[in-house]
Amino acid sequence: MGKNIIIAEKPSVGQEYAKALGVSGGGTNGYLEDDRWIVTWTVGHLVTLSYPEKYDESLPIFSQIITKDPNNLYALLYRGLIYDSKGKSQEAINDLQKVVKSGNKEFLSCLYTIAINYDNLGKYKEAYEYYKKYSTSEALDDEYKQYAKSRLEELKQYAGQQTTAKK
Repeated sequence: MGKNIIIAEKPSVGQEYAKALGVSGGGTNGYLEDDRWIVTWTVGHLVTLSYPEKYDESLPIFSQIITKDPNNLYALLYRGLIYDSKGKSQEAINDLQKVVKSGNKEFLSCLYTIAINYDNLGKYKEAYEYYKKYSTSEALDDEYKQYAKSRLEELKQYAGQQTTAKK
């Protein structure tokens, strides 16, 4: 049987994946390897997510990593983004909220994605709250932030309504 390969965007992410999968040795010069996995990395964004038809193959791998390490932010992020791309809004929200709760500013874009998904679900109070968080965050003032600000104005009427989420 062949080996599976994971190519992470940077060494720290690759090492997190390797740890979660139990890959501990057999590699030098930019990779870790065992009898099932080769985990390697680049520096910076090498590629984007795979073709949508390949996402289903990735979900069990990210789920396995999350089972072993529930706080693996990158696995939660990528699984959440796959759910988002497949229209599974609540699943995307669940994973991305865990990423946001880490407080890591590297993941500010998750606020926007959560807002969009709440919007898609018709949960406008929650969407408003996340658009507000994103529009006042340190994220770049780009077209996404501009859209968040405009959507915030449109949803202002929902700001004072009772939330549908459990507290």
